[in-house]
Amino acid sequence: MKKNARFFSLVCLAALICTFVFSSCGYLGGYGGMKRRNLDSSDVKRHDLDPSDLPKRYCEVTDIDDENVKRLNIPRKMYGHKVIGIGVSAFAGCDNLTDIKIRDHILYIDGGAFGNCDNLTSVTLPDSIKAINNHTFYKCPSLTDIDFPEHLLKIDHAAFQYCTALSNVDLPDSLTYIGENAFEECTSLEGIVIPDSVTEIGNWAFHKCTSLKSVTLGKGIETVGAASFQGCTALEQVTFPEGVVYDVSNNKMGIYVGDSAFSGCTALKSITIPDGVWYLSNNAFAYCTALTDVTLGKDLEHFGPGAFFECTALESITLPDAAYDVTISMFYGCTSLKQIDFGDGVWLIDQTAFGECTSLEQLVLPDTVKVIGEGAFFRCTALSEITIPAIIEEIDEQAFFGCSSLSAIRFGGTMEQWKSIPFGIDWDSGTAEYTVYCSDGTLTKSDLAKPIE
Repeated sequence: MKKNARFFSLVCLAALICTFVFSSCGYLGGYGGMKRRNLDSSDVKRHDLDPSDLPKRYCEVTDIDDENVKRLNIPRKMYGHKVIGIGVSAFAGCDNLTDIKIRDHILYIDGGAFGNCDNLTSVTLPDSIKAINNHTFYKCPSLTDIDFPEHLLKIDHAAFQYCTALSNVDLPDSLTYIGENAFEECTSLEGIVIPDSVTEIGNWAFHKCTSLKSVTLGKGIETVGAASFQGCTALEQVTFPEGVVYDVSNNKMGIYVGDSAFSGCTALKSITIPDGVWYLSNNAFAYCTALTDVTLGKDLEHFGPGAFFECTALESITLPDAAYDVTISMFYGCTSLKQIDFGDGVWLIDQTAFGECTSLEQLVLPDTVKVIGEGAFFRCTALSEITIPAIIEEIDEQAFFGCSSLSAIRFGGTMEQWKSIPFGIDWDSGTAEYTVYCSDGTLTKSDLAKPIE
């Protein structure tokens, strides 16, 4: 009898030890092979949760033993702890997982939680989720549809990157931020409407979404990040919001369009940049080879280098009075460009600004232009006549290099003023035998080439 009692005590002790060991290491065979991690105040802070809304004991699901699981049923409690989250890469690589419906006891889904789930087709997220974190659904190539939470605030870095079948994205009105690479190479996505609540679209957010045909930006947008729509080769329509105010003195910062934001959108034929957009960054619309119609708002002050680089179908453009320069290579290689209205504010025509604009025939520079930069009209082979104001202070080297048709320069000042201008090396190399028409007479290229006695 004593032996039996002793044996029973040992069995009970072993059971208690096993329970403690397996519970501590997170093995939960009774929960479909799911494992957990108990959470503390640092986790609450990291996920920006309100401690007053949480129970005394809570945990997150961290892993699952069965990577062949087809459907998820995440329990509300695991060993007395309320399940409030899904941990980093918890279900990553579960290739047989086809659809996910997560209940409202889940308050967050951590980075990479469902990454590389090859057969995942649909996702329904509860309204308790405020953020879709980095790489959450990274490279889920079968995902076609997602039901976003009503109160979602943020879609983070690469959340849906390479979800090549994703075709339906209906963003909620609560959303404020779309992170870098968020929808990069979602090659089945055809249209996107950015809600008025969104203030920032991160770099490469929709990069190479090659089926994307239309983009509508909401009224709250402040930043369109670098390369955010670069390489969207089917993009035909971009709608900027109207009524945006740019007034630095009243902290109204308008809209910033980042480097290469719409570069390589080869189907884009027209674009209207409304008032409130103050800066188009480097190569913003470079290589948009179908672009023929560009309307620029009154607040555009500055353009980054190559803003319209090699927009080969562009024939004419009007710059707003707020614009103070034509920047480096801004229209380089715009081989169809024939007409430019500079507005009343431009003082600088920068390096290679109109390089190889081979259809440009006549040009009148505004009275405000002071500097014609290096190679500004490099190889504009059809340019035959240009008007230059008397205020000009500098014509840099190779400014008109290779302008083989240039025959008339109409200068607003006197012959002495023209001769006093600092000219760079080879500024007129390769031009025709031009005549400079000054206010008090004419000078020829040959006259100017003679050494001063």
